[in-house]
Amino acid sequence: MRYTITVPTLADGIAVDRVAGRAIVTTLSNTDDTFSAPGPALVYVIDEGRGRLLRTLAMAAGSNAGSARSVVMQAAVDERRGQAFVIAQELAYGPSVAAVEGGSVTVLETRIGRTVRTIAVGKGAVAVAVAGRVGRVFVTNADDGTVSVLDAHVAGVGMR
Repeated sequence: MRYTITVPTLADGIAVDRVAGRAIVTTLSNTDDTFSAPGPALVYVIDEGRGRLLRTLAMAAGSNAGSARSVVMQAAVDERRGQAFVIAQELAYGPSVAAVEGGSVTVLETRIGRTVRTIAVGKGAVAVAVAGRVGRVFVTNADDGTVSVLDAHVAGVGMR
């Protein structure tokens, strides 16, 4: 093992931008294992060459910030454009159950780990894939039964 970087125990996904030398680590939430304490999900940007945490980003809970919380599901990288696309679900908590309220894609500039913008997609965003050559990002929305198709040229920072 080369080195270890400490992140929350709920870290559940990783995407790598080999060109920028960054790893994007996704977490389920910033909460306890019972998912009972609302808090934003966190995304970690790691400088993989130096083996250190570069930045921690809190994913916004959207328009329903008082009662909703984002749960980050997955990230995908477009190395041609130096962007990561992080999908999240917005959960609203009632007396005894969580309901999916919406989904979003947050576009990150991978080299410095900054948020470029957040784009609304369908309910229950659960998977993301990038077709870099054609500049498209695909997001499956389980609760809507749809696939959102985004233009990577418009979504983020453009070509390197």
